[in-house]
Amino acid sequence: MGIRKRDANSDDFKRLLARLDANPESAWQQYGKLRLKLVTYFESFGHYVEAEDLADEALDRISKKPEAYKIDDLPILALGFARNMRKEISKAAAKTLHPITQDGWPVNDPSPEDSIINKIDGKRRIECFLKCMRGLIVNERLMFFKYYPNENRNLEQLRTGLAQELGISTGTLAKRIARLRAKVESCCATCYGQAN
Repeated sequence: MGIRKRDANSDDFKRLLARLDANPESAWQQYGKLRLKLVTYFESFGHYVEAEDLADEALDRISKKPEAYKIDDLPILALGFARNMRKEISKAAAKTLHPITQDGWPVNDPSPEDSIINKIDGKRRIECFLKCMRGLIVNERLMFFKYYPNENRNLEQLRTGLAQELGISTGTLAKRIARLRAKVESCCATCYGQAN
């Protein structure tokens, strides 16, 4: 969701920015860079869809640390939080990959009816996404796809290049993408709700 529906005036968030830099403008720039690095980190492990939300969650967890909590190197700490979150995700995924009943027996595969319903559901979601992407103007759509390429190699470098191409900072680019993503997500939710 980009810089998500977080209260930029909250004490926790202000404390996080102050830990990055005493100068508010510089703190925002460092925040944008750190967030982008975390997004890239999560995407490098295949969490493409939720990478931005996971990066925000990692930063939120750090922001909630009290003033007395000593942080020597915030980017290193953020990476540590991201690694722990990835471990949490892996543990949760492992539990869902091999579910067992209460008496210890493996759960049977989903019924054929459930599989068909899931496929239909997936098709509807894709149709809604494509419809919503067509609703963006061409420049927005191009920027969106350049920001989220099929391959995540050199993602940070690609995004920095895109920002330079547009003549804006990476922080401004991230904000624009966050607005676009929120617009597409809202459109998809509306579309999908109407389809059901």
